[in-house]
Amino acid sequence: MRAYERLLKYITFNTQADAKKGEDGVVPSSSGQWDLANALMEELAELGIKNVELDEKGFIYGSIPSNLSEEQQCDTIGFVAHMDTATTFPGPENTARIIEKYDGGLIMLCEGVVLEPENCSGLKDSIGDDLIVTNGKTLLGADDKAGLAEIMTALSYMIEHPEFSHGEVAFIFTPDEEIGGSMRHIDIEKTNAKYAYTLDGEAFGMVEYQSFCGGAVTLEIDGITAHPCSGKGVLENALVLGNQLHSMLPAWERPEHTEGFDGYYHLVQMEGNSQKCKMSYLLRYYREEEYNRAKKRVEQIAERLNEEYGRKAVHLTFIDGSMSITKKIEEKKELIDFAVEEIRNCGVEPVIPPMRGGTDGVALTEKGLRCPNLGTGSYNHHAVNEFANIQQMDRCVELILRIIARFAAL
Repeated sequence: MRAYERLLKYITFNTQADAKKGEDGVVPSSSGQWDLANALMEELAELGIKNVELDEKGFIYGSIPSNLSEEQQCDTIGFVAHMDTATTFPGPENTARIIEKYDGGLIMLCEGVVLEPENCSGLKDSIGDDLIVTNGKTLLGADDKAGLAEIMTALSYMIEHPEFSHGEVAFIFTPDEEIGGSMRHIDIEKTNAKYAYTLDGEAFGMVEYQSFCGGAVTLEIDGITAHPCSGKGVLENALVLGNQLHSMLPAWERPEHTEGFDGYYHLVQMEGNSQKCKMSYLLRYYREEEYNRAKKRVEQIAERLNEEYGRKAVHLTFIDGSMSITKKIEEKKELIDFAVEEIRNCGVEPVIPPMRGGTDGVALTEKGLRCPNLGTGSYNHHAVNEFANIQQMDRCVELILRIIARFAAL
């Protein structure tokens, strides 16, 4: 079974993460993640992989033992992917379709939603390849079921080809990565991996490890209500205050205006009414001093508004997330060098962009298990125009096996 065939099977499970349940401590946050986890456990059992555990939080930890001689033993290498999908849209279930030998033109997904090579990441590089696309109303779920499919396909190859020499190969499949649950609950004591790779990126050939310092801030804004007919001099609309606060943050530091190593504020949620308003931001900056400066700026804007309105109208709660893992990864630069060299051996020139999103590898690296990120051959994650390139998925499987063989040859 090829990786894309597994992807088509896995995306029929609705594993959309539920942020509210996650906040209430439910892990996994959606029942579909349990369904997929159980299906993966059945598939692993069918492959004959015995050293595998599905724990009470919905994490799958497992490994295939080394087939090397005692003198040849090498470090255990691990591969990681997540089972949940983003909260932005539901999964496709049975609505995905295959475009064979893409010709470079427009792809109509549904009325008003078109894949165009001019403004669609990776489409120009997919001419002649086969694509899996959505119906324009859902996610595809390739983030990160493409990663799951590729790891499972590599594991299957190892089982079916006992002549393939390898050390111990570990794997971890996680729930709730999209809402931070995996980072809070992942347990590296349950794996023997000394080093690992997440498969949670986009294009095949990309290697990511230069991460940001990340956190979040929630702003709760209290308004003063009054009937509109008698509101003059009395009414202070919490939604208006929230909009005022947002406009005081630098517009050039929003995701839509940044790239590369540019940091950003990202308003991910705004809800409420004239009496109460709640706003949630992600803060992501590549240097710790920039991250701290961004936090300070939010504090200063809140203080200015509280002074302007003569009361404590704005309440802040900061949650520091991950610090940059760049230096930790560079201490074991072979992880990057091996991936880069083996990507070239697959006939593709590697790309090493900064990480502009989070992965399980960040949490693993912070916990002591260094873990850069690799591409999955899928694009436009978190959007209804998400798609996967079938041939690139095959190359991702080849890359996993090449990296395993590289470690075995040390």
